[in-house]
Amino acid sequence: MDHLVKSTDYEALHSLYPFGYLVAIARLYANFLISVEVGLEGATKYGRLEEVKETIKACFHRVHVNYQRALHGKEPIQVGLNRVFLGPPGTGKTTVGRLYGQVLADLGLLWSGEVVVRNPSDFIEEYIGWSELNTKRILRSAAGKVLIIDEAYMLYPRRRSEGGSLSDEFRIAVVDTWFQKSKTSRERIDACFTTSTLARRFPLEDAFHFRDFNDDQLAKILDQKLKKQQLKTTDLAKKVALQTLYLARDRPNFGNGGEVENVISRAKAAQQERVSANLPGGFPPEVILEPQDFDASFERLLSGVGDCRELFRDIVGCEEIIAQFEGYRQTVRGMRMYDIDPRPHIPFTLVFKSPPGTGKTTMARKIGQVFYEMGFLASAEVLECSVSDMVGSYIGQTGPKVINLLEQALGKVLFIDGAYRLGGGGEYTDDAVNELVDSITKPRFAHKIIIILAGYREDMDHLMHANRGLASRFPTEVLFRPLPPEQCLTLLQHYLARLSIRMHGSAAEETQCVELFSRLAVTPSWGNGRDVETLAKALIAQLFRACAREGAKSAGLVVGFEELALVMRQSLGRRLGR
Repeated sequence: MDHLVKSTDYEALHSLYPFGYLVAIARLYANFLISVEVGLEGATKYGRLEEVKETIKACFHRVHVNYQRALHGKEPIQVGLNRVFLGPPGTGKTTVGRLYGQVLADLGLLWSGEVVVRNPSDFIEEYIGWSELNTKRILRSAAGKVLIIDEAYMLYPRRRSEGGSLSDEFRIAVVDTWFQKSKTSRERIDACFTTSTLARRFPLEDAFHFRDFNDDQLAKILDQKLKKQQLKTTDLAKKVALQTLYLARDRPNFGNGGEVENVISRAKAAQQERVSANLPGGFPPEVILEPQDFDASFERLLSGVGDCRELFRDIVGCEEIIAQFEGYRQTVRGMRMYDIDPRPHIPFTLVFKSPPGTGKTTMARKIGQVFYEMGFLASAEVLECSVSDMVGSYIGQTGPKVINLLEQALGKVLFIDGAYRLGGGGEYTDDAVNELVDSITKPRFAHKIIIILAGYREDMDHLMHANRGLASRFPTEVLFRPLPPEQCLTLLQHYLARLSIRMHGSAAEETQCVELFSRLAVTPSWGNGRDVETLAKALIAQLFRACAREGAKSAGLVVGFEELALVMRQSLGRRLGR
């Protein structure tokens, strides 16, 4: 910039630029836009900071209006310079804050373009009265400069019902001191709060809004960072890197530009490890990143290829469900062959209907792995919860609890067991259903979480019939059938095989065990796979007690069908005697 304007005296401005004042103002604005373009590494070329640019443009216009008012003997229009910066991490809030402060200094609205960055922890002290003194010291040091308070939500004093403590009194002291000082002091301090919880004290209508970068912007930033670090990638490696970023975006607190840097750093570390293993003599001067450097399982990431049959090999009695999800996998694979986004065509909300003990939770974990391998989730993790985790104990608490659960489950599987309790008809359960129905179609959560409502078939049918909105949001059912007797025996043998225990006996003895399973299945509260596991544990305990009595290891662990039949008769007798 040609000149630095350090005064708010508009007559001085006029004497400095007697014929070129407007030209100077225009030049300052143009330089600001250029600085933003360079400072944010080209991301703004895609229009994500147009709101910021417009706000700065209005600031320049206001200076010119006040200049004209001063020429006519009128008081200048006083407008606060405090700003709220709203947006996710890694979108350039601090960078724009620095540029904003420099512009205000060049216009003479601040004494200096220096930026002071502080976190809430810099204000808060551990003793009563010290937080106020510390806050005043920071404000004095920031006089005439730009004060950026990053992560400002940490200054939010929680209510006692939210777990507030004495430390919250220190937060209140910081906020009170800040506002008392900012109202009475003649010194100009521009505070840019980068989160929204203190927005009630700052004009939200004047906030700078920052958005998550879209696919094109992430690709542009990736190219720029690779070029800056003199790194090369193969075409396939770049495709894997971008897919990794797209999946990471489904996680909470996605870092945008920071996440791009993290992906590159991990790839560099993997590349160095790979090269050092193949070239023990040293590293080549040119670094070329390969697909496996960004993701060791990059084939899965790109094509969604995964063998459902292999994944479900230890699941007994769910052939229809396995075929259902194998069909989804094939749909994804086929659509990607034509570069079609499969997300809108694959269900992300599921209803599990089953009798007890048929493996709903186990199946949810498997499904998490299926969707992870198809490239829809950032993690195969399953977040298990119950209805009580969603429902509040007082008015206004339920909605935030539901949102908090959804936030935690972004990029994962949210498994809500006993979901039929949402149909209880209570005020708070209705609030939970309404919040869930409303939230899952919003861009923040849609196609970014697998949500499973699980419960007994009759209860889930009643829930869906009573709430049409919920039924329309969860149209895909996954039906679990009671295990037939033959599959109960197969499942029991699987449990034994985990400890290398095999079964032996005649065909007649095996048939007898199958018949006993038929009789157990019609008893009240039969738990299918759960009770089969109980029988297996009893049989295993019996086997190892016998081994301990004999005091010697045998060549192999074997259990006879007769021994199983004895354990089953004992279980049947207890059930019939209840």
